Amino acid sequence: MLWNHEHKVAFCHTPRTGGSALREAFFVPYLGTLEWQHTGYKHSAWKELDRHTQDRIRDYTMICVHRNPYDRMISMYQHWIMRPGRDTERCVFEDWIQSTRYDLYPREHRLSQWHYCEGLPEHTIYIPFTDLHRAFDHIRNHVRQPLQFWLRKTNGSVEFVEPDRVLTPAALEWINQHHADDFQQFGYRQKH
Repeated sequence: MLWNHEHKVAFCHTPRTGGSALREAFFVPYLGTLEWQHTGYKHSAWKELDRHTQDRIRDYTMICVHRNPYDRMISMYQHWIMRPGRDTERCVFEDWIQSTRYDLYPREHRLSQWHYCEGLPEHTIYIPFTDLHRAFDHIRNHVRQPLQFWLRKTNGSVEFVEPDRVLTPAALEWINQHHADDFQQFGYRQKH
């Protein structure tokens, strides 16, 4: 969870849903900056925050971006194998997604999105990743000072890793099972 007390806005920073781009978009030196705060890990789930923090930010404008679970896991895999020192030849998607052998990448990143936002206040605004600009607009419209806005270009996560090649039956089964809450809560359709 990230928040800004001055503007009373909070963002559920779920891994691989555009959170870093959103955070950086409002951090333009000398042109107006919205600085985010967090305690502990920036990807902390709402339920992992201490009661005092929850009570303090509960009434803030709360935004949560969600993403199709298949695209999110492919993005995560791509992000993982592109890190320096990774041997992409020995780590295919199906192995990576099912095995703890590749646990160099934080386990938290493989958790469902619902894990991060379960228990968020009812007034939370849920925005699909495909409509990420809406999240930027919501934040920009809830700050009291003029802020410059710069959305860096992101490389499409599915351009490097082709979904049709990596979404094998075993990979689909794993995602369907481990991210069942995401399909149910956010209305995505499961593939079989």
